[in-house]
Amino acid sequence: MMKNTPNLYDTVVHILGQHSHWLDKRHFYTLTWMIVGLIESKAISLPEWATFV
Repeated sequence: MMKNTPNLYDTVVHILGQHSHWLDKRHFYTLTWMIVGLIESKAISLPEWATFV
């Protein structure tokens, strides 16, 4: 896990890492940041997530 990351990020990494085999870890971490942004912004719009990613 990355240093100085929010607890939500670490939780999502833990949950996604349990249930999926990722061929490319870059996709895994990008999806994780997108989920965190979605939850924190409470909006579906991608530009709304930018401040949280």
